[in-house]
Amino acid sequence: MENQSKKSLINLTFFQEEKKLIIGLIIFFVTCLMLIFITKDISTAIQLTVSSLILGSLYSVLALGFSLVLGIAKQFKLSLGGYYVVAAYTMFFLLKTVKLNPTLNTNNDMDKFFLLMLIFLPIIFIPIILIYLKKKFDRKDFFLIILSPIISGGGFILLDTFINNRTNIVEAFYIGLAVTIIGLVGWFLEFPKRKVAIGTFFIGVIIPLIMLISPLTRPLIGQDIPVVYLALMILAVTFTGCLAMLSDRYLIERVRKSVINVLIVTFAVALLLQSVVQLVYYPETNKFIIFGVEIRSLPSLLPLGNFTVIRITDEIVIRLQDLQVISMIFCILAVLLLYIFIWHTKMGRALRAVSQDDEAAALVGINIQKSTAIVSGIGMALIGIAAVLTSPYSARPYWSPFMGWSVLIMAIAIVTLGGMGSLPGSVIAAFIFSFTEVIISSDPNLSSLSALIPFFVVLLVMIIKPEGLLGIEEETE
Repeated sequence: MENQSKKSLINLTFFQEEKKLIIGLIIFFVTCLMLIFITKDISTAIQLTVSSLILGSLYSVLALGFSLVLGIAKQFKLSLGGYYVVAAYTMFFLLKTVKLNPTLNTNNDMDKFFLLMLIFLPIIFIPIILIYLKKKFDRKDFFLIILSPIISGGGFILLDTFINNRTNIVEAFYIGLAVTIIGLVGWFLEFPKRKVAIGTFFIGVIIPLIMLISPLTRPLIGQDIPVVYLALMILAVTFTGCLAMLSDRYLIERVRKSVINVLIVTFAVALLLQSVVQLVYYPETNKFIIFGVEIRSLPSLLPLGNFTVIRITDEIVIRLQDLQVISMIFCILAVLLLYIFIWHTKMGRALRAVSQDDEAAALVGINIQKSTAIVSGIGMALIGIAAVLTSPYSARPYWSPFMGWSVLIMAIAIVTLGGMGSLPGSVIAAFIFSFTEVIISSDPNLSSLSALIPFFVVLLVMIIKPEGLLGIEEETE
């Protein structure tokens, strides 16, 4: 009875603290909005508010990837920046690959081998994945899965030939590979098999439908819906997550019990990844070249010059970059999918159990190694989404193999402010960062301090509440 009363008192105290915090955050955001609207004209104020929301959504995805690993796997991964670089460069590599010219200049055996490998890569992987899935699904469900790459790839070839008068078989195979991998990922995350089969088939069918309505979107976004770009984005993000899972399984698993060793290993992985991408061999125009350390630019989902002008009145005009708005939509979608996965799936419940008590979770049959590997994969996949969406237009980081370090610093600052391992705290802190940064940068006299002010906010919060905004102070025995 006494323990129950004590627990109720703790919960009540925590609720009161949460209540104070929510009130404080409301005051903060209202103050920011008032400051914007008082110091700026209405049109500029609305523009800055929307820009803050867009930047905050991007920061949220970045912080959630880091916070997820920290909160569930209890790992402080310094390799985050390395995976950011891998995702961006993988996307760049794939975009060059699907535009591959079979008549590339192949002066040596290595070039010839690499050319054949890039052409046949999806052709080889699609049957391998389907053969593997055949053992996991019954006949009806597997029939739906095997139809998905056929419908998506075949439909793409037919419609691309009919609408655009061109045929790119390499793009069609990569689209089929992306759809097939979606089914594999769904099975690995232990979603119901029937739902995985139906979902994979639905995605395979929807690709030709998207291509059919693409001509209708040209007046809105200035081009057809970039189906190929979205398929390659899935491949790049999945590759980044798989690489993180392999790293977790064969490197971090050996030193998991030592926090210092985890830091050392993940730091070494970050250095290794940023070094390896510099040596990648990729097709460019009529020859193969190596990435190196040169500054490059990742082609974006939509043209960078596309803007949408919203005219509310003659005096209130909002000008938004289409790419940033689309990026925000994708980020919101990623956050919603993560929420559904964590709170409404069997695997999500297992991950929450591991987060609360990994020893008790192991006693009830939860595979701890698989759970932590999945967390690493999902966390770094979120980092990959942020990399693919933000790299084409973000002024920070600059595009290079070393851009991951500034991303790591930003993620650490946001997660520290929100509370170590707190997913809601990370989202709130991301928007605090974005609002603070946009407000400061809007003033010409303070714009040079826009990257520093948010870190002073972190310092202030750490002095007042060391565990972060939504962090819970741990009791030590």
